[in-house]
Amino acid sequence: MKGSETAIWHLIPIFGICTVLLQIGTVRLSAQTIQNPSFETPVVGPVGGLNSYQYNPTGAVWTFTGNCGIEANGSLLPVSPFSSDGNQVAFLGNAGSVISQTISNFPAGNFNYIFTFMAISWGNPSATVTVLVDSTNAGSITVPFLVWSFCQTAPILLSAGNHVLSFTGSGVQVDMVGLTVSRNARLPVKVATGWEHSLFVGGDGSLWGMGLNSYGQLGNGTINSSNRPLEIVPSGVTAIAAGGDGGSPGYGHTLFLKNDGSLWAMGYNTYGQLGDGNNTQKNRPERIAVTNATAIAAGDAHSLFLKSDGSLWAMGWNFYGQLGIGTYSQYQYSPVQMVASNVTTIAAGGGHSLFLKGDGSLWAVGYNYMGQLGDGTYSAAVDLPEMIVASNVTAIAGGVVHSLFLKSDESLWAMGDNGYGELGDGTYNNTNKPEMIVASNVTAIAAGHWHSLFLKSDGSLWAMGYNQYGQLGDGTYGTIPKFSTNQPEMIVASGVTAIAAGDFYSLFLKSDGSLWGMGYNNQGQLGDGTLNSTNRPEQILAAPFGYNQISIQLLSGGDVSLSFEGLAGTNYALDYASSLQPPNWSPLVTNPAGDAGMVWFTNTPDLTTNNFWRIRSVP
Repeated sequence: MKGSETAIWHLIPIFGICTVLLQIGTVRLSAQTIQNPSFETPVVGPVGGLNSYQYNPTGAVWTFTGNCGIEANGSLLPVSPFSSDGNQVAFLGNAGSVISQTISNFPAGNFNYIFTFMAISWGNPSATVTVLVDSTNAGSITVPFLVWSFCQTAPILLSAGNHVLSFTGSGVQVDMVGLTVSRNARLPVKVATGWEHSLFVGGDGSLWGMGLNSYGQLGNGTINSSNRPLEIVPSGVTAIAAGGDGGSPGYGHTLFLKNDGSLWAMGYNTYGQLGDGNNTQKNRPERIAVTNATAIAAGDAHSLFLKSDGSLWAMGWNFYGQLGIGTYSQYQYSPVQMVASNVTTIAAGGGHSLFLKGDGSLWAVGYNYMGQLGDGTYSAAVDLPEMIVASNVTAIAGGVVHSLFLKSDESLWAMGDNGYGELGDGTYNNTNKPEMIVASNVTAIAAGHWHSLFLKSDGSLWAMGYNQYGQLGDGTYGTIPKFSTNQPEMIVASGVTAIAAGDFYSLFLKSDGSLWGMGYNNQGQLGDGTLNSTNRPEQILAAPFGYNQISIQLLSGGDVSLSFEGLAGTNYALDYASSLQPPNWSPLVTNPAGDAGMVWFTNTPDLTTNNFWRIRSVP
């Protein structure tokens, strides 16, 4: 991909498919300026016409039929109207009106794409436009009355070749000349949290990390922490796990699997948790001598993995017997087999391990001082796996000293430490036997240090437990003296698809591919460009997150952060102008793109001003 320069207005996002455009306090894609790879000076689109042009991820340029767009050599083609009256917009007059455009040269492979366009309703109070791709309904968008709106579709999976984009509706004016097409293959699809570092995997298999890196757990070859996501591996990653805890012995390690079944690790390794046969820290991913790995889990200072034959393996700290090998040896530098076959699911807590077998039975081993194994005792530790539940368990999660699981009827169960209400049973009493917390409709679970998260079938996010750092995301820091809540409370009403609970923070994904976080952020583990904690969900990455896309988020205090993926090593300038007729661009700030091409402009633009903004590549 080549560098680019793009003019935008400020933005107040209205989270949903359509963002209303106002002249003050909003962002509007205006005339784009594109850095032509063949020339040092940018190729500039006409200003004021709401035109937008977009490079595709292969580095070529999208070609629009109908003599509208940019040729592959980077030169602008004359703008051709979609309607016969010479306007740059097309009007959907009567019900059933359709306007269409063929977009060519989609690259090889199957990827998700987002279509962005402008629309306005001339029918009071509003009107609806339906977007079709190859005659398949891609969703309907309600357009406000007499206000131009910046709208985008949900991700649409498309193959190589040509595709027809159509709009249908009544009383709606659509600016298809302002159409932007983007491939969002890097939308996060998996997320993991450790002590103070976080990981996510993009749809293209890329691995990203942020937060604490004192032991190399981010794997970028340094021990420098980062408050922004860093790309660690460009492709092929299928599973991730983040371990560590603020107290001895674990300070942060990372595991991941690749699509060839290989296991990789980096970070803190004093107790052999990386499984590479020694106790040396690693600040770059190291391939472990393992094949056919299918699942991974990371605890405080121990690690687990499954192989395709159903065998369960473990390495690292074993002071509490969490490796399940019948001893309390201090550590194991290389993987040891815990169970020979029939294991289907694994989870690692602070000092204990959980797994499921093919018959749906739940097994546990390791530290049990708080009853987290659920075996009816508070024995200090158990060094061989014991069956806790005989059948019908479908999901498991291990916190530092508590455990959660789901049953096939979608009920939520918990056991172990409850000093901060993390079990969610309305008390602060520990329990050493499984206790049902929610009777039905729970679909996913995550266990942090002293807090818990779960999803319901309607996509709602719920939380309970310790909240002194805002990790529950309910807008408070808990109730004194516990700084916590002991019953589940709904945090987000819908649209959540994945969750992860770290030590004192939480991350989640939404159905549009956006990444959100809340809680402790002292090492930048939320990835928002700051070290500020937050007690409400904050959008970390906006969808689309991908090549040549401007991702926009509203920060606390009314400021705006712009993130952009350009060309690694290139400098990008943020400029502003008070007018586009003629444009009077003035430079504001210049930031370099990182190793993965990511560049951020934080706390700009100022929403109190009425300016236009653009991002451009500079020498």
